[in-house]
Amino acid sequence: NEVKATEWFLKGLNSGDRKCFGPVGIALYYGNGIEQNYEEAFRYLQIASEEGDKYAMVVLSKCFQFGRGTKQDDSAAKRWLEEAARLGNVDAILMKDPPKGAFKRGSMEIDNGGNSTITIPR
Repeated sequence: NEVKATEWFLKGLNSGDRKCFGPVGIALYYGNGIEQNYEEAFRYLQIASEEGDKYAMVVLSKCFQFGRGTKQDDSAAKRWLEEAARLGNVDAILMKDPPKGAFKRGSMEIDNGGNSTITIPR
């Protein structure tokens, strides 16, 4: 339950657990279990990212990329995405260097143990 999870992360922050900055920032960015607020999300994500949270870094990169909660800044977006990738965040690695042909128009093949095809609308 997203609401309960966010409540627990907020309690963690209130008790001084700095590892909760990232999850709260991500929840605020997406509006998961809490009202969406890009400005607040940016503040929490920036703290978490500066403290090494590789998951917060990806979402902070999106804040900069799309100008959500802060001024749009492509170089900052790229820098945080690269740092998250360097720390091993798989999403960041795939966003930074997508597999060749993965985003072809029309459809893309995904090997998930069976051969599935996802059709991307034109």
